Amino acid sequence: MTKIAGISMVAAGLVAQALWPAELPADDRPLLVLALDGISLDAAKEVWEEGAFPGFHPPSGNIAPFPSLTDVSMSGMFHAGPVPGYEEIYYDTTRHALAGTTWSYLRATKFERSRQSYYGLLHYADSRFWEIPNNLFPKLLLGFDLWRFFRSDAIERFAANPAAFHSPLSPGSRIIVTYLESGDVVAHQTGHEGAVAYLRVLAEFLEVMRKKAGEPFDALIFSDHGNAEGISRFCPVTRFLRERGYRVEDRVSGRRSVVVPTFGLISSVALHAAREESEELAAAIAGLSCVDMVFSGEKGMYTVRHGGQLARIEHDRSSDSYAYRPEEGDPLGYRSVMKNMGDSGYLDSNGFASSRRWFDATADSAYPNALERTAEAFESLVQNPATILLSLKPGTFYGRSDIRFWTRLESTHGGMAREESLGFVMTTLRPLPPFVRYKDFLGSLLGGATE
Repeated sequence: MTKIAGISMVAAGLVAQALWPAELPADDRPLLVLALDGISLDAAKEVWEEGAFPGFHPPSGNIAPFPSLTDVSMSGMFHAGPVPGYEEIYYDTTRHALAGTTWSYLRATKFERSRQSYYGLLHYADSRFWEIPNNLFPKLLLGFDLWRFFRSDAIERFAANPAAFHSPLSPGSRIIVTYLESGDVVAHQTGHEGAVAYLRVLAEFLEVMRKKAGEPFDALIFSDHGNAEGISRFCPVTRFLRERGYRVEDRVSGRRSVVVPTFGLISSVALHAAREESEELAAAIAGLSCVDMVFSGEKGMYTVRHGGQLARIEHDRSSDSYAYRPEEGDPLGYRSVMKNMGDSGYLDSNGFASSRRWFDATADSAYPNALERTAEAFESLVQNPATILLSLKPGTFYGRSDIRFWTRLESTHGGMAREESLGFVMTTLRPLPPFVRYKDFLGSLLGGATE
């Protein structure tokens, strides 16, 4: 962390102490729900272990969906239904055309965004135009987005009259639901060290708020996904495809035609192609050195490739159960997990076990809960699912050239691997298990209202 970043953090904290409203009315406990973007479990644990979040139970790992991206994760956590695509720019499989633009992403107000998915549940979400200066000057502006948040009209009104806030998440309860995107910018641009500093300032703001409120209130803080640490290099997906005779186009136009929607700098890639060519294409792209995993399939039957290794994933939707069938090698490293589950009597005669059993057995693995996350990626997360999904190797990314040439990534996310998949959740309400599924914990903590 540079001196200028540290100064900006301290200044933000001092301003918070000077300006935070002094009292909350004496009433039963309100709840502050704060969703953060891109802060990893490791960063949250480090700050909590320093004692920076007094009154909070230990952070738990919040396992994101795959791809580990914001819109699919936030929509899934809030049970708001599938979003149009994995990112803002996506391939519309009905119109057979690319949809979405950078401008539509930046200019979207809360009202405009509320018409699609989870934004309709939020009392506060920062303008996306702040992403531009935050990306250009991340160390200078580190912490001041938190100051804007705590001085926002929504937070000040909550402090003055928490009874005025109600949320569809738990009707009748006094809950304010908020979301900050800036944590992901901090993590991308300044890595783990910056994410830790960001959380320290957040903890200072919350502590000032708690001391001056005059009565206790509960808080629930979580992030949508993690970030894989390390300077990232570009993965030349489209060049690789062209060199092997594929046409990279704006619409799927027949044999060897591939559409690759491109938006942010992330470690997952969606490919759209003719269904009958999907396995051939998947086998080809698995040979690209910066590709870690290749997922393909539909309707409960999926294939996962890792280099020359291959396994099948089967999903029985009627019982929400899964089977993992390694054929060449063991791409997910689950063979020993299967043996342990079999020895414990958790696998039926056809090799299936419930989604909960698989989650418990694989949550702490290199590819957490990969069977369920694979099926969801093609079945329920988005309205326009890809033909093939790539999870890139840690330290690599794919994205737009007009962004990547002026951006230095110290971490990224999107893939299936552990570090980028693990966000966090911590709360003053009660202890949580070491790992939770992104779609479970809000309903559990708020009485099932999000189910």
